[in-house]
Amino acid sequence: MAFADARRGYVRAGETMLSYLELGEGPPLILLHGFPQSPYCWRHQMTALARTHRVLAFDLKGYGESDKPRDGYDLGTLTVEMRDAVRTLGYERAAWAGHDWGGVLLWALALRYPEVVERFAIINAPLHRVSPLHSWYVIPFSVPGLMESLLARGNNRFIRAIRRSAYDPQSFDENTLRTYARDFALPGVHSSSLAWYRSIWKSGPQLRWWLRRKVRRPVLVIWGMHDPALPVGLLKGLEKHIEAPLEILPLVQCAHWVMEEQPDRTNQALVDFFSHLEAGTVR
Repeated sequence: MAFADARRGYVRAGETMLSYLELGEGPPLILLHGFPQSPYCWRHQMTALARTHRVLAFDLKGYGESDKPRDGYDLGTLTVEMRDAVRTLGYERAAWAGHDWGGVLLWALALRYPEVVERFAIINAPLHRVSPLHSWYVIPFSVPGLMESLLARGNNRFIRAIRRSAYDPQSFDENTLRTYARDFALPGVHSSSLAWYRSIWKSGPQLRWWLRRKVRRPVLVIWGMHDPALPVGLLKGLEKHIEAPLEILPLVQCAHWVMEEQPDRTNQALVDFFSHLEAGTVR
């Protein structure tokens, strides 16, 4: 089974239509990518996990073939939509993995709607330190129109920064960069993807409100130790917010793009973690 065999599907979540790539059969496992990528970032993991699961790698709202409305990118709206997507697909709950913004959304979902989460894996995505000041680039990304004008003139150059920020730039070949550049240049994606950052002024307080609760689902946290944007120090104090089995896997010689920089180690960790998935998540 290869990534090229993945099938395109769509599910309505409230007023939003979400697109996904699907591979394999079995209990559902939903993958959420981050900025500025697409489901393609999960290509290595999908082929490994699809041996035992029905893997659905979503285009986040605002990306790919998913809807790109003007608003509704705060975590309050997004968590409702992901809860509804699971139910519309015919499941009570699913296993999940999320990277970057997909991981932040997943933390929020596990806190707010734990009934749809079986267990979940987080890859380089903070929980209790999400704020407009959590990383240096959030402020310029939040200025309306600024990044759109820069991206309109240099979409491909921006995407090539993925390679430069990797611990080993050879992790990204030309075909991969072209794929991301093509996906990121789709109409509406620049503004919609940046809307996630511009909603952080609302999303941050929402998440802190939900953090009055504890995470009560098993969680695996994988973190590239050389991430230039999200330093490993963001994990400090995480255990105070977890009342469930917590495993933290630090990856040395790895930056932000964990699934592609160290695909074999990531695959093995996810396969092991999700091997405990119960068969009770049937349609």
